[in-house]
Amino acid sequence: MKYTKPALTFPDQADLLLKRGLVAPSKQAIIEKLRAVSYYRLSAYWHPFPTNWKDSPLWQAPPAPRAPPATPPPSPTSGGTP
Repeated sequence: MKYTKPALTFPDQADLLLKRGLVAPSKQAIIEKLRAVSYYRLSAYWHPFPTNWKDSPLWQAPPAPRAPPATPPPSPTSGGTP
C-alpha cells in the first residue's frame, strides 16, 4: 500500500487543527497535547462533531414508522342473534 498523504510535524498538525476551527489556549498547548497523545488518538474525540451537521448521520431523522397492513373487517357470523 502506498501512502499518498505526507507526514505532518506537530506544528503542522496544530496549524491544521486551528485552520479547521479548533479552539485552544495557544498553538503551543496544542503541540504539547499532540506530543503526549497523538493526532490520531485525539481524532476519535472529534468525530461526533462534524463540520456540516446536515450531512452527519447523527443529524438525520429516523425513518417514519410504517402503517400496519390493513386487516379486513370481521365477517358476520352465520345464524342470527339469540
